[in-house]
Amino acid sequence: MKQEKTFAFIWIALGVIAGALGAHALKKVLLPEALDSFKTGVLYQLFAGTWLLLLPKPKQSPSRLFSSSRLITIGSLFFSLSIYALVLFPLMGISAKFLGPVTPIGGTFMIAGLIKAAIEQKQVD
Repeated sequence: MKQEKTFAFIWIALGVIAGALGAHALKKVLLPEALDSFKTGVLYQLFAGTWLLLLPKPKQSPSRLFSSSRLITIGSLFFSLSIYALVLFPLMGISAKFLGPVTPIGGTFMIAGLIKAAIEQKQVD
């Protein structure tokens, strides 16, 4: 649990850095639609970090593979990092279109993690 909290704080800090990058440096080089996509990646990165901090500690140790924190972490990494790549790689002349399907997979993992967290919360109460 301690590692997950550490990851959450670092993930939030990196989200703040990404947000500042988007607000200042990228605003000058990205089209408005691309900047909006980047902001979506930042927003969900910050959400995911916050969700990880708020997760209840289950009474019994959940399966590490399918714990709510693991699902949210993997989902957030897939979701936000794929959006960042889709937006930033073209600036370097690299096509990242192959990453398009990764974003909704990441979103699905985050949703599954939140549903799992709701189930785990019920076990804590």
